[in-house]
Amino acid sequence: MAELDYNAAKTNYSQLASFTKKYFAFLNTLKEMRKHGFTIENKSVLEKQIQLQLEINRNLMQQSQEVIDKIEEEVREFTLNVLVSPSKQVYLSRRNNSSKDFFNRIQVAGGHKRKDESFEECAIHETLEEVNVAVKELNYVDIDEGFRVFPDKKECLFRTLIYFTILEDGKVPEQTEPANNDPWIPYDLKEFRNIENLTDSLSVKMDKIISAINSKFLTFLRKRKRKRVENESNVGSPEINITDFEEMITGEVGETVELNGVVDFNWGGGRRVG
Repeated sequence: MAELDYNAAKTNYSQLASFTKKYFAFLNTLKEMRKHGFTIENKSVLEKQIQLQLEINRNLMQQSQEVIDKIEEEVREFTLNVLVSPSKQVYLSRRNNSSKDFFNRIQVAGGHKRKDESFEECAIHETLEEVNVAVKELNYVDIDEGFRVFPDKKECLFRTLIYFTILEDGKVPEQTEPANNDPWIPYDLKEFRNIENLTDSLSVKMDKIISAINSKFLTFLRKRKRKRVENESNVGSPEINITDFEEMITGEVGETVELNGVVDFNWGGGRRVG
């Protein structure tokens, strides 16, 4: 019911705003025509009709906005932070607390955002609390939002921002909350994609998550290749075309490139924190 009311209110508000813009244009046209010497019969009547419709629209828009505001005041906001090892494995854990949301589903680090914090702050503190990892860099992936029924039986608007973090070499997520989730287990990206029973936002945004992670690794590999070319050129090695390396890295058009091996991520690209 809340979702239907919310979508209807947003649609109505958008339509009314569009009509209101047109009505103001009508008034401006009447003024311009008079300014240029045109005689308009019943001009005052037309203006009154337009002004009346504008007033009706304002009232209807206010009603729609009140419905939107009421629902958005109760929005439940969350963050997810996908932890990725330098060997490009994703750490996952099963939620084992039957009293909590998404019981028995497979999760990444994350949690509920407080009203007094930003999404980034939420992702940082939830990661520290749940896996004892101090986040130094967050990489934004996407936002997932919509409506669903929560364990308290209330249908609410939710908004979830998804990030990923590359772990430092040798750092492994710890099971800090055994009453809420099982130990953290690493999966490569192909396994991650095929895992069933993931929490909803992970399933919905899977393609974007994997694409963002691959892009991060690919960017680093390109930088490393270019640096190698520059170093070899400086010592008098045969000239190597950068385009050749680009083709080696990207493969066929549209092909998803799997980068193997451990990568040292002592470089920028995401949003530094702290």
